[in-house]
Amino acid sequence: MKIGVVGGGAIGLYTAYEALKRGYEVDLYEARTRIGDSASGRMPGLLMAIDRPFHSFKNRLVMRGMKLHRELSREIGYEIRDVELVLPFDSPLLDRLMWIARLYMRYFGFNVEIVRGEELRRRYPEINSRFIGAVRMEGFGIVDPLDVLLTLQERITSMGGGIFLGYRVPPLHDKVINGVEYDAVVIAAGPHTRELSRNVDPKPPRQRFGKGIYAVTSLELDYILVKFRVTSWKYTRGYGFAPYYKGIGSVYGATFSWAPAKEDYDADYSLISQALEIGSDMVSEKPNIISVHCVPRVVNYPGGDWIIRIRRGFAMTYGISTPGFTAAPAIARYILDRLKP
Repeated sequence: MKIGVVGGGAIGLYTAYEALKRGYEVDLYEARTRIGDSASGRMPGLLMAIDRPFHSFKNRLVMRGMKLHRELSREIGYEIRDVELVLPFDSPLLDRLMWIARLYMRYFGFNVEIVRGEELRRRYPEINSRFIGAVRMEGFGIVDPLDVLLTLQERITSMGGGIFLGYRVPPLHDKVINGVEYDAVVIAAGPHTRELSRNVDPKPPRQRFGKGIYAVTSLELDYILVKFRVTSWKYTRGYGFAPYYKGIGSVYGATFSWAPAKEDYDADYSLISQALEIGSDMVSEKPNIISVHCVPRVVNYPGGDWIIRIRRGFAMTYGISTPGFTAAPAIARYILDRLKP
C-alpha cells in the first residue's frame, strides 16, 4: 500500500514511521520549510501518563501512547526523562478524597503514594508549608519535542520514506497529491485538517481556534507540581509546574484563550502572569517569568473531544491538541490498523 501523509507534526511523523515499519510506501508533506515549526515542536515537552476524562477514548490513546513512547525511545534513540506528579492538598476533606483517588489510580496500574507532614517537607521543600500532604504518582515523562521530531525525520528518510518540506497541499478531492496517486491518505495537519478534507469528509466537525500559553519560570523542580482545582472550564487543564526539557527553570501553565484566527499565535504575557498569581501559592516563593510561549490549538467545539475519522481511504485527525504529543504513537497505530485503500 502507498500512503500519503499530510502534516509533519508528531502524528504525521509517527504515522509515516509506523507505515514504513509495516512495509508500506510513504510520502510525507509538510507546508513549512522545516520539521518542528508547527505546534508539535513548540510544546513544553511533557508526556502525560493519564488524562481526563479517565474512561474516555482520548485517555485510552494517551495511556497507550505513553507506553509506546518508551518503546520507541529505545527503538529509534530519543531520551525520556522520568518524572513523578505531585498533587498537594491543604484540608482534611481533600485528604480523604485523595485516598479515593489513590485507589482509583491504582486501578489503572499506577504506583501512587500519599506523603504527609515532615516527609512532605523533606521530599518536596519547594511546596508551600500550608499544605498538609500530597499525592505522588509515577509514570510521567519529559522529552525534547524537537529532538523527537528530528529523530523521526531522520529515521523515515533512512528507511526510504519521502519527506517534502515547503509543499502546501491544497484541499483534496481524491487521493492524488503532487501528481502522485496514493492508496490511502492521512491528513494530520492540525488547524488545517478541516480545510484540507472539506471535499472528502461530508460532515467535518465545528471548530474554534485557540492558543495554549505557558511560561518558563525561575523555579527549579525535578517533578511535576499540579494545583488541585475544581472547574467547569474544560479547555484549561489546570495550573502546574513541570521540569523544563532544556534543563533551566520550570514550565508553568498552561492557560488558554480563544484566538480570532489560526494565525493569531502571539503569546499573551498578561494572561500567563495572571495565571501564575493563582498557581504560585503552591510554592514557598513566587518564581519569576523568564519567557512566555504559545502553542496553537484547534478545538472541536462544542465538546472539545478528539475526532479521528476514517472514510474511503482517508484518515482525518480533528482537534488533537494537548496531550496529543503523548498520544501520537497510539493515534498512528489506531489509524493504520483501520485504514484501507
